[in-house]
Amino acid sequence: MVGKDVQAFLEKMTVADLEALPLGKSSLSVIMNEKGGIKDDCIITRDDKDRFFVVLNAGCKDTDLAYFKKYLETPEWKTKDV
Repeated sequence: MVGKDVQAFLEKMTVADLEALPLGKSSLSVIMNEKGGIKDDCIITRDDKDRFFVVLNAGCKDTDLAYFKKYLETPEWKTKDV
C-alpha cells in the first residue's frame, strides 16, 4: 500500500504502531472488525516512509481486501492518498 495517508489508514484498520516501525522491519498485527474485535491477522512491513507491504492470511485474502476497499470508499478515506 502506498500514499502519504497509508500509515494513518493502516493504523486505523489494525493495531500496529507503524510510527515506531523502522524501515525494512515488519510487525505482526491484527485487522480489527467494526465492533473492535479481531477480523484477521496480517504482517505489515515498512518499505519506505509512505509505502507498506501487507501480507494477509491467504485463506481470507479476498474478504480482507474487500474490507479494506470498503473503508477506502468511505467519505473519511475516499479523498485521502492511499
